[in-house]
Amino acid sequence: MSKSRRLLVATDLDRTLLSSNFGYHGVVDTLEKLRLLKVPVIPITSRTFKELELYMRDIPIGKLDGGIAAVVEVGGAIHLSERLVRGPIRVSSKTLEIPLAQRLENVSGLIDESVKEAECSSEPLAFTKATVEEIVREAGLAPKEALFAKMRKYSETLVFNDAECRKRFIRAALKRGLDVVESVRQVHVGLGIGKERGLLKLVNVLPHFRTGRIVTACLGDAPMDKKMLESCDVAVVIPWNDGRCRVMPRNKRVLVSPYPAPRGWSWAIERVLALQGIL
Repeated sequence: MSKSRRLLVATDLDRTLLSSNFGYHGVVDTLEKLRLLKVPVIPITSRTFKELELYMRDIPIGKLDGGIAAVVEVGGAIHLSERLVRGPIRVSSKTLEIPLAQRLENVSGLIDESVKEAECSSEPLAFTKATVEEIVREAGLAPKEALFAKMRKYSETLVFNDAECRKRFIRAALKRGLDVVESVRQVHVGLGIGKERGLLKLVNVLPHFRTGRIVTACLGDAPMDKKMLESCDVAVVIPWNDGRCRVMPRNKRVLVSPYPAPRGWSWAIERVLALQGIL
């Protein structure tokens, strides 16, 4: 790759980089190679930053020039080390957090109204209101991760038992001007959320990419990743364990991994590096 072109890897976590049971051992060597090549791996996730930190301690993701760079809560906020920021954006030296969406307490009333209008036979599970035990059962998270999953600031995560109720809720939420991002089992709702928005804002404030053209390679596995994948130069789709792909972006350049995560993530990164002439 020419020195004027810089590669950035933006990746979803669950079932993309992490396995279905949240393992990452199959990507450790590939992540180390990217670190040595100075290719940043930026998490673009629906998880909270507190959840993400648990993984950042063990594997080199979300790290750039000794700092932190990550998009969390479905694009609801960016976390950056203050010295990495450029432009007129103020970052708290304590939280290193740049809000991109409205805080959840400002839109929770609209979410509650949408749930009420949907007239569900049983109340959907809302992560901010659920117990740790309920989130453990629903999402398969460890108790500590489930506790951190409750600490959402910019997007609510809802789980519906009734598909028709879920559809009615989405219509009601959209009618109220809320943003809705669907995953296979969960619905994320907020005002100003979107993985593609978070990625675009992150790229615009990173001084690491001030000169030359950025080449973005994005990896995802689910419908909620589609807009992010379509905003990138190279889109990589990771299948689930059954071999099926849950999303197919309309990019000029799409790679479909033959393997699920984490092996499929490493396979795809090797192809991206070869494609960009880095190997």
